Amino acid sequence: MVNNSEKLNLFNIFLFVLLLSQMIISHKLNSYRFPVYIEALPIDSILPLMPVFAIVYFSVCPLFLFTLLLGLWKVDNLKFAEFLFALVMLLSISNLINSLFPTLNVIRPESFDAGFLSPLVRYLYFIIPPYSTFPSMACVLATTCGFFCFRNKMRFSYLIYIWSALICISTIFTKMNYVLDLLGSVPLAISSYLFAEIAYSKFFPQNS
Repeated sequence: MVNNSEKLNLFNIFLFVLLLSQMIISHKLNSYRFPVYIEALPIDSILPLMPVFAIVYFSVCPLFLFTLLLGLWKVDNLKFAEFLFALVMLLSISNLINSLFPTLNVIRPESFDAGFLSPLVRYLYFIIPPYSTFPSMACVLATTCGFFCFRNKMRFSYLIYIWSALICISTIFTKMNYVLDLLGSVPLAISSYLFAEIAYSKFFPQNS
């Protein structure tokens, strides 16, 4: 008979496959579709481009991979499953929003002088098309990673909080996202994680 731990191990693999599939869908949705919506506010034009934040923005992938490895090492299968399920649900919601309300980024500068960081900023703009800005993928991933460490009381987790917060801020100062994208993405990520915890507490109650 398969115990709960083995079931969750198998289910974690299933969740990881779903997560990868949602990431692929998200990539496909990041393209022009009519009609497009622009949620720019006046402050979006006022805030400056700060090229150094491009380095921070690119660190979202290392943060995500680090959190995955940390989860595999430090938490039990149930807590790791909650993390994966929260991400799957979050990306599914994001993909649904992007399908129904495709957005367009109009605040990226066409020309700029960022000194020695200019090639990095241009490369960032090149690899990520200016569509599907809400929710911000970088924001939701960074927030979920930070909240995962918070809920599981990871040692030195405050470093992850700072890292996650800087990534969220970087989306604004690289002109990759609007302010509204940031303000909407963070609570969406936290709500998804809390819902995942509630769902798992119902389906997999822990013995006292």
